[in-house]
Amino acid sequence: MFLFEGRVYKAYKERGWLALEREHMIRAGLEGWILDTLDLEGREVLVMRAFDGVPVTAQTLPWVLKPLQALLERTHKANPGAQPVKVSRIAHRLERFR
Repeated sequence: MFLFEGRVYKAYKERGWLALEREHMIRAGLEGWILDTLDLEGREVLVMRAFDGVPVTAQTLPWVLKPLQALLERTHKANPGAQPVKVSRIAHRLERFR
């Protein structure tokens, strides 16, 4: 993933992951962030607007948790019947991130 001229380019190693992430973003009401999808030399690339604010790091993560919780709550209200989020899975991924 890299940032260039206000756009984030996220390349996927395996085919199909871009479609899945795009679907999740649309379901979360974030379709306005998606600018383009590309296929470059066999790699799928998602092009998004850069998010405002500061990058998420181990230092900024505690500050981000409340807005993230609010986003997830809005997403779940907009998608009744959706599978519940497995908190243990998210916690594991956040620990790997740190």
